[in-house]
Amino acid sequence: MTEKSTIIPVVLGVEGGGTHTVALWADSSNKKFYRNEFECGNIKLLNDSQLENLFRSIAKAGEKFLVQSICVSLAGLVDDEDKIRLAHVLHKIFPAAAIDMSSDLQTPLYAANIPKDHIPVLVLCGTGSCCYAQTVEGVPLGKSGGWGHILGDRGSAYAIGLTTLRKLLAKLDRTGKLPNLGAKILQFQLMNSPREWINWSINASKDQIAALAKIVSQSAAEGDSFAQDILIEEGLELATDAIACYNNFKNNPLNKTQGAKAYFLLNGSMLKKSDFFRKQVSEEILKHCPDATVETLQQESVWGAVRRAIQILDGISTAPITEFAEEKDKKPSTSSSITEQRNSRSMNLDKLSIEEGIQLMINEDQYIHKGICKQKDKIAELIRAVTNAFKNGGRLFYAGAGTSGRLGVLDASECPPTFGVSHDQVQGIIAGGYKALWRAAEGAEDSISSGKEAAVFRSINENDIVLGIAASGTTPFVQGVLDKARELGAYTALLSFNPNRTHYPIEPHLVINISVEPEILTGSTRLKCGTATKLILNMISTLSMVQTGKVISNLMVNVHPTNNKLRDRAIRILGELEHCDRETSQTALENNSWNIRQAMDAMDKEK
Repeated sequence: MTEKSTIIPVVLGVEGGGTHTVALWADSSNKKFYRNEFECGNIKLLNDSQLENLFRSIAKAGEKFLVQSICVSLAGLVDDEDKIRLAHVLHKIFPAAAIDMSSDLQTPLYAANIPKDHIPVLVLCGTGSCCYAQTVEGVPLGKSGGWGHILGDRGSAYAIGLTTLRKLLAKLDRTGKLPNLGAKILQFQLMNSPREWINWSINASKDQIAALAKIVSQSAAEGDSFAQDILIEEGLELATDAIACYNNFKNNPLNKTQGAKAYFLLNGSMLKKSDFFRKQVSEEILKHCPDATVETLQQESVWGAVRRAIQILDGISTAPITEFAEEKDKKPSTSSSITEQRNSRSMNLDKLSIEEGIQLMINEDQYIHKGICKQKDKIAELIRAVTNAFKNGGRLFYAGAGTSGRLGVLDASECPPTFGVSHDQVQGIIAGGYKALWRAAEGAEDSISSGKEAAVFRSINENDIVLGIAASGTTPFVQGVLDKARELGAYTALLSFNPNRTHYPIEPHLVINISVEPEILTGSTRLKCGTATKLILNMISTLSMVQTGKVISNLMVNVHPTNNKLRDRAIRILGELEHCDRETSQTALENNSWNIRQAMDAMDKEK
């Protein structure tokens, strides 16, 4: 029998990071059969095709094994959207295997033998850095750092390398001498002068800068005080993050281990290979948490993924990946939505002349006005709520995905120049963030958790009004924003165009449900639903601003005259209100920083 025909049942642990991925095939008793390394495994850096190619390479390398269960732990694997992507790939390539997944912050904790009565805190420090805490069951309750090398990664090898270069050059500028550490780094880089660092730094990769930390560590171990000071400084940064992570966990309402001691697990090349750095970090942690246990992970962290895969095989796993794989299927169906139904009046749309198509679209707009009229009492109720919020220092948030989100952002962006209000008084929240403004990001609408996160980080509070906009009335992102906003005490409302909508588990305070009849292009809610949305948002923002005194007569007296057209408008507005000629109006505005109200007050005082 050939080796290829000998099929060995195994579990598979996979851990992927920014530079490489490790796969480990083992049996259910933790006996290693085979280990191999592959390319980048950071899911944020891989598109769907690259992700599939990675796991096909892993499957091919282990083709003689029968994978019964697999745990995949990838850097950046946090968002539900990425978990769904990964789930589809894994089910395609390993259809018979039980599957679980986690971020690469979890595998070290799975690999360690942490006492159950302790709070586990991972202190990870390699090229990058992050501190992470979770419950024994695997529920994340604390995190500090991990923002990437540009924004954070405090105490990391990258931070050490960059800090070293900056301090060396500062020393050279101020004393005219380059410390010995600088000479060692030049030798390591095969360079002759610090001037070469200028061009090198422009194109240097994250890994190249992080590699300098090895020279710093070696110099510190040899007693170089300059290198030691750098490691002490960066070690303090990392330890501070670790303590903050522990405190975040300890103070979290979901923490059920009140009074438990902290267990800090150190992992990553900087902490494993630099005795001086590890000692600094450990001592700083114990200075603030004297009862804590601080230990270094002794084995490769991919063994945590193996251990997790064994737990799945034994039926112990707490979060099967199939929950994520089926998440899209659990999304409320829109099949009964009017927005998805065919319009009997446009069945021959592809046969109409351009003129006939124009007339059809004009005729269809009558349903917009009829639908809005039927809901004008509810629209008025919302405008009153917004007005009261504005009068009490509150804000108005629009939340939506796709066309709905873009229209919310558009209306919000027009309020400051039109009414002279601050940019935060009316805000738009769009699924997928700013990139979704000009590029379709339809998948972004499927995550309830992303909507909840947006509500938290946009600091929505009890003084605010949040209007979710969803044509079908079932968008998960909008549901997430509204659910969390209501929990935070805000007044919530939903604008929908589907009378058949499935209610959210927690309904908003107010639902405005308008029927505009099916779209002439089936399902294209940028048409009548989009037009109706624009009309209603116009009503909400304009009339609430009128009610709060931003308008006199029908003139926008708070307009910001930031260009020639608007300055001309301001001159005409002031002339209308003060019954004066153009020259007098312009002079008054120039004397009052082009502020119409100030100019009015000044002119009234002169009368």
